[in-house]
Formats: sequence, structure tokens, C-alpha cells
Amino acid sequence: MVMTISKKDKINELLEKIRDCKACRPKPEFMPAVYSAENPDILIVSEMPLDDAWKNGLGKAWINSTGWIDNVAGTTKTLIEWLEFSPDEAAKRLFWIQRANCHYPPGKSRNKAFEHCSKEYIPRAISAVEPDIIIALGKSAAVWFFKRNHIHDMVGREDKKNTTYLVDGKEYPCFALFHPSGISKSHRIKHKDKQERALEIIKTIVHGPKP
Repeated sequence: MVMTISKKDKINELLEKIRDCKACRPKPEFMPAVYSAENPDILIVSEMPLDDAWKNGLGKAWINSTGWIDNVAGTTKTLIEWLEFSPDEAAKRLFWIQRANCHYPPGKSRNKAFEHCSKEYIPRAISAVEPDIIIALGKSAAVWFFKRNHIHDMVGREDKKNTTYLVDGKEYPCFALFHPSGISKSHRIKHKDKQERALEIIKTIVHGPKP
């Protein structure tokens, strides 16, 4: 008899594995930052936690929806505003993972963390969640899916090759956005039409077509 594992169990197993991971954790007391709703249908892939968020225990705060909602600020707040979600709705629908779930300054350690976390956990997250949509925030996340050199070549695309990602033989809608952080503001302004088009497509998927 073949045992089937529920979506909830798959997600909980993955969360536990990520949070226990010490493969490239800079300090043992820091917990990798990953969040999941009880039954998520949207998968967010970002770059990595900010240094101050990391020091303030973001990983531990993201263990449950209450902690996640209490820490809605900065990038998280901007994204859910873009998606036209309330914090409560976002907390019920999102699975949020990073290219590196620990914070690292630029250099070999960051590259190692990107390589390890991405290969080890992103495909598993997609398989566990089976999301209605994957949203890649910023260049570091987008290149994992689309293998292009410039973020402006990945945002606002509508062709199937650049808006789908294949895992375990299943295709998932996947769209890149310029990162919500302040450092990406100039790119968002310069390529405003692409960002707005990408958000329009994404919101149609997450909210349904406008009546």
C-alpha cells in the first residue's frame, strides 16, 4: 500500500528541515527565515532576510501567523500592498522562502548560502505547496527561475517560456517583480510599465478576473 503524505505534512516537514538547517548558518542562535500559512496557495521567493531583521529574530517570529503579521513591515508590507491584500489575508495565503534563508554580506559565504538553499529547498517548497502562482522578488530570485542577466528582461513577460516553471513534471505560473525594497526604487520607476503589467497579471491570478 502506497502511503500518501498530506500537503500540510509536506509543508511542516519542509519548514522543520529549513529551520533546523545549519549548513551555512552564520550564528547558531539565528533561525533561518521561512514562513507558511496553514494552506498556502501563493509562493514568494525573495533574496534573503535583511541584516537587522535577522538580528531581531525574524526566523523565530515567522514560525506562526501571529508573529508574521506582527512583523509586517518594509519589503513584506510593500508587497502585500502591491497585491492588494490585508496582512490577515496574506498570512493565510503565502508561503515565503528566500534564495538564502540566512543573512550574509556579499562574498563567498553568500554565494554558498544561495546555492545551498536554492537547490535544497526551493524545488521542495514548490512541490509541497503546489502554488497557484510563484512570485520571484528581485534579480537574485528571478535568475533562479529564468536564467537571464537583467531583471528588466524578466519582469512583465507574457510568453510561456518566461512565465512558467517546471517541477516534477508540473508547470507553475511564475512571474518576476522588481524588489519592493528602497534600493530597487529607481529600477521600478525606470521600468514602471513592466512592473505594472506584471502586477496586473499576478493580481488577476490571485484575485480572479475583474467583474
